[in-house]
Amino acid sequence: MLQHSNIVPDRKTKPLVKDIWCSEIDVYIKGTPVALTVREMMIFSLLLSKPDTIFSRETLLEAQKHGPYKRGRQRLRSIDAYVSRIKKKIKDATGYTNIIMAEYGMGYYLNRRWHKE
Repeated sequence: MLQHSNIVPDRKTKPLVKDIWCSEIDVYIKGTPVALTVREMMIFSLLLSKPDTIFSRETLLEAQKHGPYKRGRQRLRSIDAYVSRIKKKIKDATGYTNIIMAEYGMGYYLNRRWHKE
């Protein structure tokens, strides 16, 4: 389960996944803050809660909306746009490109064994 805090990461704070800390409004990757919107944070928090677990678009949409999603391809494709923005923000802030990965036809997952490429 995600642990939320309003603390900037320090030596006493234990990361949720190696070198990734998460507060209620910010993500820190190797100490670098990555500012996400509320909806982006909902998606990232779910991915971070179970690293290496694939989450379908439907599941990510339900987490973002706090309930069952309304059917429609456009709504499901909106998750792709959110994930793309999250990945871009992480890359722009830290240079890391493989923290969030896609599994074709299945969904997205947080890669526990990420590294700088």
